[in-house]
Amino acid sequence: RSNDEFESGAAFVFRWDPAQEVWNEEQELTAPFPEQWGHFGADVAVSNDVVIVGAPDMGASDNGMAFIYHYAPDPNLPSDPEPWKLHQEIFEHSQWDQGDQYTDQFGSSLSISGDVIVVGAYQFNTDFANITGKAFVYEQNETGDWELTANLLPQQLAWLDYFAGSVSISGDAIAIGSSNGSLYLFERDSVTGQWTSE
Repeated sequence: RSNDEFESGAAFVFRWDPAQEVWNEEQELTAPFPEQWGHFGADVAVSNDVVIVGAPDMGASDNGMAFIYHYAPDPNLPSDPEPWKLHQEIFEHSQWDQGDQYTDQFGSSLSISGDVIVVGAYQFNTDFANITGKAFVYEQNETGDWELTANLLPQQLAWLDYFAGSVSISGDAIAIGSSNGSLYLFERDSVTGQWTSE
């Protein structure tokens, strides 16, 4: 759908009207540079004034991207028609990874809790041979930007695990699903801030 690009994708934000007891469409979100088959909106996550939209087939080598929107209506407009503003684009290999596989599916699974975002890339290739998957943790800094702070992997890697096919975060706990039938739990250390496998 949208932007004259076949399956470029879109996401729609709805807001609850308690007076009318209906959900009203507030804004349609699209990628700033739509790509054919980009699948923008393949997964979404929302928490308060932040929306994150995954596009697992966009970006370099179609490795995937995610787009973070902040709710920031223009104070000069009495009713801003586009109150959700694109704040940041994130990529699979922001710091440590070099994009070692075509279509890693970064952004195919998303979750957010407070100032922490988890992004799954279930086709990430950890050793140039096995499609094991990986999850990436981003945390919001003092300026409001989101920084990559951790890479999460299972303790034992296996071929075609598709680790991080689903991700979920609540507070200091992250649950990550894998196609091998396992669920992996990670917990953030209150002292070091590091995520460790439980």
